[in-house]
Amino acid sequence: MMKINRTFPLVLLGLALGVLAWPATAQPLESQPGFVDFQRFGSFSDDDLTVEINLGGALLKMLAVTLEDEEEEFAQLLAGLKGLRVNIFKLQTGDAGVAQGNIRNVVRDLKNHGWEAVVRIKDEQDIHLLILPNGDQISGLLAVFVEPGKTVGFVNIVGNFDPAQIARLGKQLDLPPLSQLGGARQGPVEKEATP
Repeated sequence: MMKINRTFPLVLLGLALGVLAWPATAQPLESQPGFVDFQRFGSFSDDDLTVEINLGGALLKMLAVTLEDEEEEFAQLLAGLKGLRVNIFKLQTGDAGVAQGNIRNVVRDLKNHGWEAVVRIKDEQDIHLLILPNGDQISGLLAVFVEPGKTVGFVNIVGNFDPAQIARLGKQLDLPPLSQLGGARQGPVEKEATP
């Protein structure tokens, strides 16, 4: 089960008031190459939504400024991002099979459009981790995980960043699927459950 670091939301609440004064001249997140619309995976009820994080570029830059003295490397990563989105839903009985089928279809489509599957774990959870390469950088990252009978979650990071930094972001935000990305550009990883 994914946990969110408790200090992170408190920092965001402190920054929320300042966001209104920040200039909004950037392109919409939806127009960025690394953006993935979570609606593609099917419709999930808002009543089943347990975690929702939507951070745009302005808020990420402000957060980076507040952290630069204490966490310089982490602050640099945040400053280069255009968006960070997380949605986690409780799964109702029988929904896991439908969710996994939708995920397979979307993952296949993304791979046909330049995304690379770098991690696939099928064990107690079904985890997919894809990146959209852009030279030595990444323009987008998508992590999707299903814990049958419990949860389905989506993480989308948009912006140009070094893949080695994402493992650090995963640790800072306590997002295990991202923590596994360190060194993922060395080649795809696939792990299947053992019978």
